[in-house]
Amino acid sequence: MSADEATDVCDVVVARPNGECLYKLHYTADGVIVCTVVGFWSIENAEAFLLDYGRFIRQVRHPARPLRILVDLTTSSVMTQALADRFAAAHRELFRTNDKRAYVVATSLQGMQQKRAASFGDTRVFPNSTDAYEWLVAGGVD
Repeated sequence: MSADEATDVCDVVVARPNGECLYKLHYTADGVIVCTVVGFWSIENAEAFLLDYGRFIRQVRHPARPLRILVDLTTSSVMTQALADRFAAAHRELFRTNDKRAYVVATSLQGMQQKRAASFGDTRVFPNSTDAYEWLVAGGVD
């Protein structure tokens, strides 16, 4: 099953004031959090997202299983250094070392940024969501 075919259990969708999507969070029937990030973000956007993301993670986290998260960055912009630093700090707060996170990127610069910012835990960068999703669900639920 690809991320595009995933079934939503509960969704969070946040739009910009002009109505364009800023980010989406949903939880699939396979137990994967799928996060889609759109456009350029300010620090204020990131702080609001991290509040929603933290609540969403607490809702779906199982105490005995690692999280599996697919972050689709293919429609987002490259991060500023301040954003990268903020996300790196948040990752240490939100995730456990055995959580699996797959980042789908459109450019090699995004890939380098994610490898640096998301260095905590079991993370990988992919060029497409199908490969990322397959890596996350390989072996089933721990």
